[in-house]
Amino acid sequence: EKTAAPPYLLPSEEEIVKLVLNILRLLLETESLKHTVWKQHVVLCDLVWDLALINPSIPPVCALPKSSLQQEALTLVAEKFNDINTMTRLSGLDRLLYLVCTGGGISVDFDQKLRISQCALAVLRQTLSGDMVH
Repeated sequence: EKTAAPPYLLPSEEEIVKLVLNILRLLLETESLKHTVWKQHVVLCDLVWDLALINPSIPPVCALPKSSLQQEALTLVAEKFNDINTMTRLSGLDRLLYLVCTGGGISVDFDQKLRISQCALAVLRQTLSGDMVH
């Protein structure tokens, strides 16, 4: 039996998510606010990580983003949410390595897969300390 393709976010839904990511990026520009946001909004931080780490082979709860939105989330995680504890709690290492190796499965376009892979690698570089890599 053939399974139905997972639904994708509507353009208006993606726009809302992009606006939330931009607000978070602005909030986290100030280093003194970074840890406050992390502590007071743990669920929101986890959601950004989950958006970055989404994998279509695991059935989504509701709908998938476009790969460009996943790239934005990966970039934000690399820049502002690169926390080893969050990554560990969300099984992020395995999921990031999958994205680095495969480019994920949201897009079939090679360039999109390459960008996802590069963004996932940036998250690993920013999150793992040098002594963890060796």
